[in-house]
Amino acid sequence: MHLLVNSASTGFYEHNATAEFYENNATAEFYENNATAEFYENNATAEFYENNATAEFYENNATAEFYENNATAEFYENNATAEFYENNATAEFYENNATAEFYENNATAEFYENNATAEFYENNATAEFYENNATAEFYENNATAEF
Repeated sequence: MHLLVNSASTGFYEHNATAEFYENNATAEFYENNATAEFYENNATAEFYENNATAEFYENNATAEFYENNATAEFYENNATAEFYENNATAEFYENNATAEFYENNATAEFYENNATAEFYENNATAEFYENNATAEFYENNATAEF
């Protein structure tokens, strides 16, 4: 009977050992599954941050390109403005030259006009002088004839 009890005891312990073995396996599998899940979760997190970093990189590039394009546009705008003022200054220069030439031509015309007027009066004075001389000579001749 003692042997039978031992045998039953051995069976009990054997069953317990088997149960513990399966329990340990289940526990090991649980931790293994947890570790696998954590691995995939960490990978997903890493990929998330990597994608964010990539998105931020492209966003920063786009922003940099935006400011670069603005600077280029401003450069061409400033050049166009400078050219506009330069053209205005050139136009004003030619306009001032034309005005100066106009006044110079007017002064020249006035000079010749004044000369012509002076010559006219001079010629008149000369004509009057000769006329007076002729008149004086006429009276002188008359006086001589009368004498």
